[in-house]
Amino acid sequence: MEEGESFGVWLKRRRRMLDLTQSALADCAGCSLVTIRKFEADERRPSRQLAELLAECLAVPAAEREAFVAFARLPVAAVAAS
Repeated sequence: MEEGESFGVWLKRRRRMLDLTQSALADCAGCSLVTIRKFEADERRPSRQLAELLAECLAVPAAEREAFVAFARLPVAAVAAS
């Protein structure tokens, strides 16, 4: 998670790094493809529960999961302001 990088940008980069399609990530996290698209476009933020599922699907190390969930839940305006 880079300084000033939005969750959507990070999510898309991480997903591609793991060679996952948006559809495969949606299936893994138990959400819709449209939801993943909205996350990547920074139009929506995941719930805590969905952020935890995404962390698992994206192989976020256990020691970094709380920070990941907090990052995923930041309001879009908070990221734009930094």
